[in-house]
Amino acid sequence: MRLPPERYVELLTHETELTVAGLDHVPLDAQVPACPDWTVADLVRHTGTIHRWAKGLVEAAGEKAPFPTEAPADDELGAWFLEGSDRLAAALRAAPVDRPAFTFIGMQTAGFWLRRMPGETAVHRWDLESTHTAATTPLDPELAADGISEIFEVYKVRAGEGFYADAGSRSLHLHCTDIEGEWTLYRSPDGFTVTEDHTKSTTAARGTAEALVLFLWNRTGSETLDVFGDESQLTEWQAAFNI
Repeated sequence: MRLPPERYVELLTHETELTVAGLDHVPLDAQVPACPDWTVADLVRHTGTIHRWAKGLVEAAGEKAPFPTEAPADDELGAWFLEGSDRLAAALRAAPVDRPAFTFIGMQTAGFWLRRMPGETAVHRWDLESTHTAATTPLDPELAADGISEIFEVYKVRAGEGFYADAGSRSLHLHCTDIEGEWTLYRSPDGFTVTEDHTKSTTAARGTAEALVLFLWNRTGSETLDVFGDESQLTEWQAAFNI
């Protein structure tokens, strides 16, 4: 993790407030472009349910917790979302980062949820805003850069060998232009390694931390980045990392 624990909680609260504010500007039955199977109401219920599940898992100290099945009425959605996030924030503040906690991937500690929930909320807040405005609220650069590291440290296995193993032994370098942050992914027939350094690569992509993390999460295309070299690797990433 790159950020202090309290900073993650602050960002979770900030992104929650932006999400609730966004509900005033878009119909709840509007389709979400980044998640075409979901309406805005579906999106908010999904994120709010994950908040409640994460709270239960943090408090269960290593045991599994039941997945919530609440279904608030449309006119209660904002208040319900805010309440669940506030309860999650309180649980995260109370839990040591190394407390055991069930997770679906990565380290089995409360620290996983401390890091994951602000990032999850931020990307889905961006999803919501993108349904009604071309000028979405910028993601916090620190959170966006941390989200890039999280992908390579935690979610890398979800992309599968279809991307990471490469017969041509190519490399992909990502470089933030607005905050410190560089990552080089080395691909080979035997797998991959990731380093945080500046080096010459088969493909290089530069952009703000927000542009990079939204690209990696398949929210935007490579047109938001300055790309040098073999652009096909970026297409391969988005085809493989589709979660």
